[in-house]
Amino acid sequence: MVAIDQRESLRSMLATGDPRAVADTELVSFKHDVSRALSGLASAVLVDRPFGLPAIEPIGALAPGCGLIVAADRLEQDPGGPIRRVTVDREAADAAVEVGATALKLLVPWRSDERPDRRRDLVEEFVVICRAHRLLSLVEAVVQDDGRHPGPW
Repeated sequence: MVAIDQRESLRSMLATGDPRAVADTELVSFKHDVSRALSGLASAVLVDRPFGLPAIEPIGALAPGCGLIVAADRLEQDPGGPIRRVTVDREAADAAVEVGATALKLLVPWRSDERPDRRRDLVEEFVVICRAHRLLSLVEAVVQDDGRHPGPW
């Protein structure tokens, strides 16, 4: 699978200076180019709704036989900064069904300074939405350093 659902982190990677100088259209263009180049070699492509779906909509951007997964995580993140909070993008499920996607993905940051029941509730909300739309649900847990643990995890 090719994952091109990054948003602000990709903007930071493409920046030569200030990440805010990278326009949304540059993100869409990059994702379009990656999808055209790699989707023929992949079983699926994972895209975000704001920049990834517009990138694959042009004819030929997604190779025949390549599955589509849509990120359903709404990220609160400053350009160049860490993800502060994640909520479920409730509009992603309808968009995924409309474009023929087979699954949704949710990023779940795992921090020791956050209550475990919040993560559980977030995943439960996501799975309920996926089931209601007959989409597979993929949960991506990412451990984030909360600053209390020096060194590698």
